[in-house]
Order: sequence, then C-alpha cells, then structure tokens
Amino acid sequence: MPDTAPIPLIPDVDDDHMLRRLGTEHRLLLDAYRTLCRTQPIADEPLDRLTEALTDLEKRVAGLPARSAAGLLVRLHVLWAALDHTDASLFRPPDPGAGIVHRLVWGALDDARRLAGQR
Repeated sequence: MPDTAPIPLIPDVDDDHMLRRLGTEHRLLLDAYRTLCRTQPIADEPLDRLTEALTDLEKRVAGLPARSAAGLLVRLHVLWAALDHTDASLFRPPDPGAGIVHRLVWGALDDARRLAGQR
C-alpha cells in the first residue's frame, strides 16, 4: 500500500468511553506509584505490581485508536508519562532546552486539550 493511502474513517467518532476509562485508571495507578515511590523504604512487591499494572494499561491504551480529541488526549497523557520524567516534570511543560521529542509531545498535548475543550 502506498504511503499516501487514505486513512480509513473510524465509526462512532465520539465513542471513546473505554479509552477515557483507561485514562482515568492510568492516572490513579500513576498517582499510587508516585506515592509508593516516596515512602521509605520502597517495598519491592507492591511497586512491582503497580509497575506491571501500569505497563499492562499502557499496552491497552496503545491498542485503542482515539475517536475524539478526548481520546487523543488520553493517549498523549500516557505517552507523556511513559517518557522519562521525575515527579517535578511529569505534569508541567518541558524546559526550553528540552529535546524535540518532549517539546513535540507537550505541544500535541496542548493541542488535544484545546480541541477537547479542556484548557
């Protein structure tokens, strides 16, 4: 198939219920993971279970196409979290000297927020 082949339309354009639900679960798991990482000492078993749950959830999000700006926003949030971040940088824009990948992903997140009406 040539690179210029049209992308097929996805039916039920506004139906991103599953993707949005997974996004909520991802945020909750990520918060639990971050909280556990701040405790002393970090217990390996709970941290391993949370890591596995986050990885499984990320795979599920990666397998669902976004059908709306809200769905795209979920996928981009998961992508942003999957990039190497510290607690301090997870939910704020990259520094001006950050690499192109971080700047592009953050810009796409801003676009998706705006299109989803979540400014």
